[in-house]
Amino acid sequence: MQLGSSPSFLAILLLLFVSPGSGLTPEERSELARKFKYYHASVRPADKFNLIETLNGTFFNLNTEIELLQTRPNAGAIELEMVMIVHYLDDRLIMRELDDVLTIPNEFDSWTPNIDTSPNLDPQKSVHVDPKTGQMTMFIRINSRIPCYSEIWKHPFESFQCDLSFDTEQDERIFVRTMRDLRPDNQISSIGYRTEEWPHMVFHLSFSSQWHSSIVNTYLPTILIFSVFIFAQWKRRKVQILVGVSALISIIILQTSQRKHDQITMQDLWMSGILLHLIAILTVDLVLPARRIVQTTISSNEQPSQQQMLAFASPSARRFRKYSSEQDPLLNYSPSVERGQKTNGQSVYAYIGPAGLETNTKPPAPLVKGDSESDALTDVYLYRNPRTTPVRRQITETTIGRKKKLALGVILVFYALFILSYTALSFFVLTMD
Repeated sequence: MQLGSSPSFLAILLLLFVSPGSGLTPEERSELARKFKYYHASVRPADKFNLIETLNGTFFNLNTEIELLQTRPNAGAIELEMVMIVHYLDDRLIMRELDDVLTIPNEFDSWTPNIDTSPNLDPQKSVHVDPKTGQMTMFIRINSRIPCYSEIWKHPFESFQCDLSFDTEQDERIFVRTMRDLRPDNQISSIGYRTEEWPHMVFHLSFSSQWHSSIVNTYLPTILIFSVFIFAQWKRRKVQILVGVSALISIIILQTSQRKHDQITMQDLWMSGILLHLIAILTVDLVLPARRIVQTTISSNEQPSQQQMLAFASPSARRFRKYSSEQDPLLNYSPSVERGQKTNGQSVYAYIGPAGLETNTKPPAPLVKGDSESDALTDVYLYRNPRTTPVRRQITETTIGRKKKLALGVILVFYALFILSYTALSFFVLTMD
């Protein structure tokens, strides 16, 4: 007969939801009082219907059903809620005058198997009897926190194992006949279970850690920090050193803030590998700095620019023109014959006449307030050569030498090998559990 479909079992389940206020009837209580008058709780029921023979010997049979209600992981432990239903026969409590399943109150002490849990819990117990057959049913409701253990070195890819053992007397054994999983779907898919019956009943629970969050909290930030430091190699040396030191400080802070165990874990291995590669690149930056090349180009414009026009109309130019026309008539003289020769894009004129041979000993034109000598010379140059204004351009380029390229290439190759090796090790750890 299946225990899960018998009328007595359904009646017992119905009693679980009956309010505490509904007690025994006078007839039921008087019948129980009569039976327990000569009942001794220290005497185990007869072995006629309770013995079972196995390969390991003959034992007192405790047929057990398990209803798994909740399994919630919480910080390396699991919040377990389950009900154990233990069945055995006690012919001393057969009461044929009664029909309904009775809940034995605390004032009547009946024999119950001594079941101890490890870890030590304080479960709720209730005993029920079927007066027609004398079948005893003991409900053990467990709602406790079960500690779990794991291999710490695998963090954050470890798997947790949670064990709940039930110890009985040497000649008594718990045999699980029915297992009902009443948990939500998300708990069924993420937390597994199994039972062992020998040498004593053990209920195993297992679940994997939430390592997906470590990708966002640890692995992705470190990869981005390393990538930023690599791209900084094409910048100035000050930028390289600043980014490198900032990257080292960020990795150290990230490692110390997320450290949870005293042992070395796979996460510590990852952080140490990234830190070593950053130190290697920073050492290369200090020993082999990037080259900075400054290129200067000078070009001339054929058309007068706005700068030339402004220089021609500046106060220094006007004062120079006025002073020159008064002191040196040669500047206002346009010779009828001029010899010109172009040299490097500039016209050189030679004037013929006695005035060109005279030495000018007159004092130079005074400067306008706010102008320096270089400004005055620039204005004179622009005034005399309005079409040959030189333009100076400077182009700064940062290049990486061959030795530094070779050193960075070696570091990147070792970094790629480190990533591949760590990925292979992570998949191995995840699949071996």
